[in-house]
Amino acid sequence: MIATVLLGAGSGTRFGKEKIFVSLLGKPLFLWGTEAFLQIPEIEYIFLVVPSQEHKDLVQKNIVECAKITIIVGGKNRFESAKIGFFAAKEKGANLILFHNIANPLVTKKEITEVISAIKQTGAGGVGRSMTSTIRKQNSGILPREELWEMETPQGVRAEVFEKGYTLLSKIPTDDLAVAEAAGILPKIIPASPQNRKITFPEDLFFLESFVKGNQKKRIGIGQDSHRFSKEGELVLGGILFPKSPKLLGNSDGDAALHAITNAVSSALGGGSLSTFSDTLCQQGTTDSKEYFRHILKKLWSAGGTIENISLSLEAKNPKLEHRFAEMKNLLAELCQISPEDIGITATSGEELTECGKGEGISAIAIVQISLLP
Repeated sequence: MIATVLLGAGSGTRFGKEKIFVSLLGKPLFLWGTEAFLQIPEIEYIFLVVPSQEHKDLVQKNIVECAKITIIVGGKNRFESAKIGFFAAKEKGANLILFHNIANPLVTKKEITEVISAIKQTGAGGVGRSMTSTIRKQNSGILPREELWEMETPQGVRAEVFEKGYTLLSKIPTDDLAVAEAAGILPKIIPASPQNRKITFPEDLFFLESFVKGNQKKRIGIGQDSHRFSKEGELVLGGILFPKSPKLLGNSDGDAALHAITNAVSSALGGGSLSTFSDTLCQQGTTDSKEYFRHILKKLWSAGGTIENISLSLEAKNPKLEHRFAEMKNLLAELCQISPEDIGITATSGEELTECGKGEGISAIAIVQISLLP
């Protein structure tokens, strides 16, 4: 049985802040790693290690619901977090455990499967990058670079190797394979892919963003929705409450703007209309359209996608909407994990040529551009 421990409990001192929620092209780092390991059928459990209970609650809201995933709170340092993850995996019956940094977001399926094979063969394995530069140790001359590896993750060991090795360590390791070496196991090193680099400093994030952008597929989605005004309730549009305006008629909160954007993202993913999943959620008691939007965002992120920009056009006579656009943009940006500058919103009365233009309801059209990894 194979389990993965995703390590995201670090303080990010060299980066300048905790990295777990750092965004790589609109998607937090913890989602990149989680989704990569979900693509490996052999892996039965994924333990995502976070800094605190507060982080656990936030992650839970933004992660795909999956029986494989368990979110746990880590320890004082990386190795303590690795031990907590290890014993959680062992309790589930795992006998082969992978360790991976969430700060290595672009790990490949090939690397994961090759490390698993290496562990089965030798008891321990991991990915690393052979040194190409001359390495000099101060006051000690040049080191033989053909013997040196710059280590990345994933790394992993058999359960019995970890249990033997961690008790024999003389100091806290920064590398998971040190446990194997302490247990007398020589780990097998797999060459790391070019994009599998740990984000340590802000410039590392810039490098990976450039790599992803150069390999993405672009797609456009169009979504539309309209609702008549109801005689009861208060208007919700773009996730923002307009307390002096009547609610839009619908089983949900009637948020035509979020419905249109949700349809646009679903269309870009090659999916169906909002009703294909919102009707079920509504029957379960979910009427907040932000939850419908989060549902489709989780599908987007699971597919390795990010939102590039959103264009929203609203048709309404009343209420006046322009003065609330900044609030809408900020809310949408937070949901999508993009910048408010990547969202454009316009409004028109359409010279009162339609029912919405005459004040009977509100119509919304959205165009969304997404990027998908190949």
